[in-house]
Amino acid sequence: MKKILLGILLVLMHCFQSVSVYADGPENIRNDYIRAYFVSLAAASCLGVYTPDNSSEFSYLRDYGWQIIPYREINEVIESNFAVAHNYFEDVDKEIYLVIFRGSVTKKD
Repeated sequence: MKKILLGILLVLMHCFQSVSVYADGPENIRNDYIRAYFVSLAAASCLGVYTPDNSSEFSYLRDYGWQIIPYREINEVIESNFAVAHNYFEDVDKEIYLVIFRGSVTKKD
């Protein structure tokens, strides 16, 4: 009997959770979209920073308005490779900036 009640409870919980997600509607969908966008942006940035001058990831981001400036600083002790990217988002009226770092082959970073 406990197993049956537990099964019914799990099914009801799943149904109510599904209803609450759809009841929130567009706001939940918008938040999910924004989260997915920034996860994709982070992935593309991490890949693009390894070859910033000719990476397809940075080309893709530039097509969508991102301005990306790669930097490489080297002295006898430290090697640093990074990029600064920014884009303006009209829907939130904000300028978003990213600083993207990568490691170096020489391990001097």
